Amino acid sequence: MAKDELGPRGKMRRAILAAGAGGLIAGEIPHAETEEARRVRESTGRFSERVQAARELSGEDRGIAGGGITAFQRRAYKGPVSEALAQGVDPTYGIPRATPGDIAPVLSDSLTGIVHDNNTPRLEQIIRDYEEAEEDAIPPRDKRSRWHTVAEFKASWDAWRMYLGVPQQFSTFEISSYKPENGSQDIYYYKLSREVLKDIMVNMYDDNEEGFSVETQVVRQFLWDVEVDFNLLSDRDAARDLDNDPNRAYQENLTLGIFLVSKGQDERGHYVSYYDRWDFTPTGNLQAIGQPFEIYDRIYYDPETKEALNPQP
Repeated sequence: MAKDELGPRGKMRRAILAAGAGGLIAGEIPHAETEEARRVRESTGRFSERVQAARELSGEDRGIAGGGITAFQRRAYKGPVSEALAQGVDPTYGIPRATPGDIAPVLSDSLTGIVHDNNTPRLEQIIRDYEEAEEDAIPPRDKRSRWHTVAEFKASWDAWRMYLGVPQQFSTFEISSYKPENGSQDIYYYKLSREVLKDIMVNMYDDNEEGFSVETQVVRQFLWDVEVDFNLLSDRDAARDLDNDPNRAYQENLTLGIFLVSKGQDERGHYVSYYDRWDFTPTGNLQAIGQPFEIYDRIYYDPETKEALNPQP
């Protein structure tokens, strides 16, 4: 990396990052007890906090890092260490594999990745690469033949930043009003925004049903996954479905990796849902750099028409 690639204060920034790496290894990342720090410390992530969490995530309440992150998820933030990893690591390729003692080389690689050879910021360059790939791609012919999209990459980048306690950039996640029927944890869950849901759950296939709402298309996609694709997935990888439940199946995309889709019924009616725990399991203990978060949402539908109930306009 050229000396000036991090700007005129490059040496100072490197010193700050080195100090951050040392503190992370020693477990000594200090936090001044500002109002933001107090709110972060007192947050519990419980389901009862979901309304406040939604205000923080949307930016309506800008008291936590200016918005785009919840107080509870901000607990993962480790200052310059998190910032360097958020900017320099492409989450679609996974986190660098290393042990805690190797954090300095990981940070060095992250800094190197912040700026490309043509001095274009890494994020901008990767988005440009994805856009060019989309323009050159041949449309997929079925649900198992597809390419990764710019929308998926942006959503993946937001997930990685959230994991590190850094505010999201593309408004990928919102707070869900629901939690799993049989879930034992008293926590709030995240959901994909409607626009992202459309881009990575609907528009990723060329056989999506135009003329129907996004929610209806997601309902029909998930029902297809559960009712039709279930046996195909079980035959291919039975170990993923140990209880052989016919009401659920596993899907996969760039943003969530392997995630669960299911159908269910309660006093309100029939619904489909999706669930994922967004985290990394690298070699060593580098998961200490971030905080996993859980994603869950559901859409109610008419079982006769398979159309979503009360879809957004």
